[in-house]
Amino acid sequence: NVSDNGFEVRFQEWDYLDGNHWAPEDIAYIVKGVGHSTDANGVTTEVGTITLDGTGTFNSFTFTEAFSKAPYLFLTIQSNNDEQAITVRAKEVTATGFKAALLEQQSLMDGHSSETVGYLAIDAPHAVWMGETPSQLQKITASSLFSPVLSSLIKVEEERSGDAEVAHIDETINVLALGDKIFAQNVSNFGADPCALRYMAPEHTAQVEWGTINNIDHNWSIIPLTKSYSDPVVVVGPVSNNGADPGVIRMRNVTSNSFEVAYHEWNYLDGNHGAPETVFYLVAEAGSQTLDGLTLQAGTLDTTKLLNAAQWETVTFPTTYGAAPAVFAGVMSYTGTDKVIARLNNVTTAGFQVTMQEQEAKNDGHVAETISWISIDKGTVSVNGRSLNIMDTQATDTATATTVPSTSCRTPFILGAIQTAFEIDPSLLRYQALGKTSVELKIQEEKSADPEMTHATEDISLMVAE
Repeated sequence: NVSDNGFEVRFQEWDYLDGNHWAPEDIAYIVKGVGHSTDANGVTTEVGTITLDGTGTFNSFTFTEAFSKAPYLFLTIQSNNDEQAITVRAKEVTATGFKAALLEQQSLMDGHSSETVGYLAIDAPHAVWMGETPSQLQKITASSLFSPVLSSLIKVEEERSGDAEVAHIDETINVLALGDKIFAQNVSNFGADPCALRYMAPEHTAQVEWGTINNIDHNWSIIPLTKSYSDPVVVVGPVSNNGADPGVIRMRNVTSNSFEVAYHEWNYLDGNHGAPETVFYLVAEAGSQTLDGLTLQAGTLDTTKLLNAAQWETVTFPTTYGAAPAVFAGVMSYTGTDKVIARLNNVTTAGFQVTMQEQEAKNDGHVAETISWISIDKGTVSVNGRSLNIMDTQATDTATATTVPSTSCRTPFILGAIQTAFEIDPSLLRYQALGKTSVELKIQEEKSADPEMTHATEDISLMVAE
């Protein structure tokens, strides 16, 4: 019953179940007129409907106009011509079209009446605003274990009409974050068992959220937040090691509901980082709050001080900790375009030192920037059902495996920051080989002054969470 002024929606259990789903579920929706268009922000969309019948047979469909590259595709069943439960899957999405099929539960798959399926295809630049709403497109890998995407979790959930086995291999998932709403679509068919995507919302009991961002490069990406903040503090890191060129994380335009982030190579390099990177972020309201017994404090300061000139700022915690906490810091503004990072040192129960650092060959000063910092007690807790562990380790310039606590996710969220300045060469924490219980960490120097990139052992603090 989709009409020009409304529609009906329900959560339907698979046919082998009793059909009574008493737990309330949240379902996001978008309503957009049919057609192919490009808006003032450079976002190209096509909205339309297709007709599908049968079960498990992928049919080809062509966009009314070709895109410049394969768009992000999202499908929704918009009719109820056959009462048997179905899901819709896509594969082989290209600039000109896609394939789609209906799937019933495994014990049926005996054909299905014709249904109308709505589709939304989007091709957008990194920094996306759809209307007045901050948006972000992500492509992730997900399985029957939850995978992080921004501050939410998504998994592939099989049904059990044919057998009790519900493990599902990795699938490719398109994700659209539109403000605080999440939309997702399976665009692969690596595992043939009927399945649907399930979503877990971010932790909602505190003014804090953490998340994972894929496909970060030298272009600015807008990251929508799921909560509204009066005085947000944002920290980002570490950076994956997909591209070898060293660089820094820069942030700008931090607002109550979004921020922008990019990976910028150091000044002496060409600035084009072709390999997409993955980073992690933590956002908290400025001030103090408690996460299941762990004290979190967050704040900002403006500074022009540089480690290149042996200058440090001293930050005193509003509330003294019982033991030295983990501190995460970053440059939260983009006043100066020269590449710069935040460095920490002397973390104690009472406070810490922080400064900025440009590449080694540059020491002519930097304009004032806003430094963000978040400190958290070390320990293990559960925040609204999600595990959170604050721990210590060490790293050098050689990628070395660190064991991390196991979570229920395919891979965990893992925020990290260098806590010491035993060696002052400009450097950034990077990671690789992230698995369910381990990650390889390394400290990467830059080569503006000399080709030497060895780095002394530094203390690292990690936040590992679901």
